[in-house]
Amino acid sequence: MKFYFFLLILIITHTSILAQDSIATHEKLNNKFNEVIESSNRYQEYRVIEIDKINKLKKEVTTTVEDQDIEINNLNKRIEDQVIQIQELNDQMEASKIDIAALEKGQDSMELLGIQLEKSMYNIILWSIIGILTLLLISFIYKFKNSNTLTSTAQEQLAQIEEEYENYRRNALEKEQRLNRQLLDAKKANK
Repeated sequence: MKFYFFLLILIITHTSILAQDSIATHEKLNNKFNEVIESSNRYQEYRVIEIDKINKLKKEVTTTVEDQDIEINNLNKRIEDQVIQIQELNDQMEASKIDIAALEKGQDSMELLGIQLEKSMYNIILWSIIGILTLLLISFIYKFKNSNTLTSTAQEQLAQIEEEYENYRRNALEKEQRLNRQLLDAKKANK
């Protein structure tokens, strides 16, 4: 928008400068015509102008018109160049807008497993995964502690049962040995 404003000011300024040049040239030619008319002789109500003065005036007018034509052609060429430049700048501006839009989209999105996602969706997925993994970790820790507690309790009970079994075996062995001695003593007494 600023560019168009700048271009408008440039064209207006250039036009006003050309208008001033055109006005100065117009006044100069007007003065030359007045000078030729005033320096001419009168014959009744007519004016007689010397040929060399009219030829000189014609040459100046022709030169001025040719100069104006050249200047008009130059100005038209400059206008065409500026129009081309404006079009190029507009194309560059459109390309820049497209690049900016792509960059903004790139900033607002992330790629996950080859899929382009918006940042908010990416954050939701990421935090969901973190939450699920945290819940699984807490569940495994709870199960491990529970299993560890059960294992410790089972080992203590096993140790108690083994101790009781050992005591029972010892008592049974002692009882068997006592019975064997009594049996031997009874056999010795019966012999």
